[in-house]
Amino acid sequence: MSKKSETTQIQDEDQLNNILTSFMVNTENLLEFITELDPILRTHDKMAIKKKEDVKDLIRGFPKGIEGKVIDENVEKKIEKVADEIVNFIRAMSIGYGTHVYKTELLYKTTCVMLLSYFDYLFSDLIHFYYRRYPNALIGKDLSISLEELKQCFTKEEAVDFILNKKVESVLFGNLKHQITFFKNDLNIDICEKIINWDFINEAIERRNLIVHNNGVVNRKYMNSIRSFSNTTNPIKLNEGEILSIDNNYYNAIYDEIFLAGLILVQNCWRKWIHENIDEADTSLIFLTEKAATREKWKLAERLGSFSKNIQIQSEDDKNKIMICYCETLRRQNKNEEFKKEFNKLNNIGSPMFLAALCALRDDIEGFYVHVRKIAEAGKISKDVFFDTREWPVFNEFRRVEGYKANIEKAFVTAKKSRGD
Repeated sequence: MSKKSETTQIQDEDQLNNILTSFMVNTENLLEFITELDPILRTHDKMAIKKKEDVKDLIRGFPKGIEGKVIDENVEKKIEKVADEIVNFIRAMSIGYGTHVYKTELLYKTTCVMLLSYFDYLFSDLIHFYYRRYPNALIGKDLSISLEELKQCFTKEEAVDFILNKKVESVLFGNLKHQITFFKNDLNIDICEKIINWDFINEAIERRNLIVHNNGVVNRKYMNSIRSFSNTTNPIKLNEGEILSIDNNYYNAIYDEIFLAGLILVQNCWRKWIHENIDEADTSLIFLTEKAATREKWKLAERLGSFSKNIQIQSEDDKNKIMICYCETLRRQNKNEEFKKEFNKLNNIGSPMFLAALCALRDDIEGFYVHVRKIAEAGKISKDVFFDTREWPVFNEFRRVEGYKANIEKAFVTAKKSRGD
């Protein structure tokens, strides 16, 4: 490979990595934001709801049958109190001290809109990357630029960028079905329909459109889009006129789906377009799978593991490491039959580190310490790897066991003395 082509490849790897990093940072910042704000708004909502119920109770206790009768002083004070409460409640509502629909629910609505926008940006970034790496792919396409538009371009490169942007916009202007069909047919990218729930993502996009443009009220356009995408009669039991919203359960589910789809899409583009050297893609995939497992997002980590089973991992060690993590996700979800099947495939691993991981999968803590001592004696791996919860999440249960730290320290101190270091 020439130095120029090697430099270009490195630049392309960096650019794809930047696309992935941007998507991850944006989505994870949203998750952090919503996690911190949710309990605050829920407390506020409870106060608002209690206030509303208090007013209702006062109204229920309002004296009946008093019209035309003399009202004693106590009754008059009660009436004034009710009136004051109603006025205060209306005033509070007008400045935003209202019910949950204006607080917690609003948080999830707006954050979901942003989440899906970041997914749009990812599609845009990947299509831009493809046509900049393979500009000849635009040849023969039905593209045009008007004379007025051409006058606004000072160089040939600007004109090409203008045409490229129009092409990207034409793809993004279509619905999700059009977009993923473009990736599948035009860019020849596997969209992993058996792993990614595109039906769910499509419904979320249509739900966002309803919330933004129709105040969440289900209309015929929404129903037709859902039916045409999934080819089912009525995949979700809704009728026109019903109001859709977004709560924390819905948001968490669509967040994981969008996050998974984004990671897999970038992985498949990376492996297709920069296939000469995919070691970095493998490293990224291992990191993301272990990160999901460390956060105990077992379903997400499992699905990333399922994806890994169907692609070519360059290094045998990398393949084993990600499969160990995959087995851990099955074990933690009590998928015992699947776990046994996948675990049996790992029995040929001979490295002490991998053997220690197998002991962790079997919950064999004594066998684990045997291999830790061998690792310490070899002197090639730092003891820090056994303490960092981001590394080898399969060890995390053992890390919480009493005496774990002392046993690891002892193994490495003993090994150091025996080597005479």
